[in-house]
Amino acid sequence: MVELANKLHTFSSAMTRWGRHTFGSVGMELCSLCRQLALLREESTRTGPSREEKAIEDRMVELAYREEIMARQ
Repeated sequence: MVELANKLHTFSSAMTRWGRHTFGSVGMELCSLCRQLALLREESTRTGPSREEKAIEDRMVELAYREEIMARQ
């Protein structure tokens, strides 16, 4: 029984590393993008959003969707 528990622990650890390597840390990336977006908006002298702002917002939407799916699993 102990051997099975050890194998499950090893497998779980490997899957966690694989998930972070493959998908990254969604929460950390969202925080980073939030900071980048805030800096862009502070520096902005234009009236509308820039292409970079839109790209960051699009990525944030994608990551929020991934986070939602991960929470359901």
